[in-house]
Amino acid sequence: MIFGRLGFLLALSLLISIAASTTTVFALEIPFPGENGFLIGVPQDFLIVASTNKELLGTVGIFVFGASKLKIGEQEYDDCLFEYEGGTAHFYFSIDSNNQALLQKGFTIGKTEIDINPAITILAYPLQPNKERNAQAIVTVRNAAIGNFVFPLLTLQNVQAQTFCFNSSITVPAGTFEAILVESNWAGKMLGEIPLTVRERIWLNAQNVFLKLEFELQVASEKPVKLFGMELMNLPACRIPKQYNKTVCWAKIKTQ
Repeated sequence: MIFGRLGFLLALSLLISIAASTTTVFALEIPFPGENGFLIGVPQDFLIVASTNKELLGTVGIFVFGASKLKIGEQEYDDCLFEYEGGTAHFYFSIDSNNQALLQKGFTIGKTEIDINPAITILAYPLQPNKERNAQAIVTVRNAAIGNFVFPLLTLQNVQAQTFCFNSSITVPAGTFEAILVESNWAGKMLGEIPLTVRERIWLNAQNVFLKLEFELQVASEKPVKLFGMELMNLPACRIPKQYNKTVCWAKIKTQ
């Protein structure tokens, strides 16, 4: 009888341990990496996986965080350039070391321009799952192609800006990674009454490297329009870009 109970308890313990191991969730947390952790000036190859211009799908462009500085109003921002055959995209960020955050002022993709006023915190470190931020802003959208219409100017007042963090596993041309997915939604109303959401998703690996960026526009409950999507081709490595006068090395940056 004793051996029977002992066997039952051992079997029960084994089942519990198996259940626990199969339900364990990988929890990635990304600490603030400092300015060097954003790979300023390092060219990175990205594959275009979504675009309103179907001819761009499957082509490769070069992304450089902080390719130049741009003053918008009284604030200076990093103009992060993505250059591809036939066009460019610009993402306007500002590294806030004091508050361990990355702020975003807006972006330009092709002819579509989106301005966020005031700039909002897009990445609040440490990045960890279930983290959420809320803010209010005015979002101005220029030259937005929605369906068969192109809106030259849309101003969204009292936009509710929500940012969420999730654990994610993602496969891009550079490989498969455990990542943090940061999704930002800017929800307002165009023409005073029609709901419009601007959505941005950024996947980052444990070293704070951008793995994928994705941008959408959604009108009411219609299917989202994918403005742009890009995936990392290779992890950043040493290379001497023609447009820069210095050698930038990923390994060197990590040890600074």
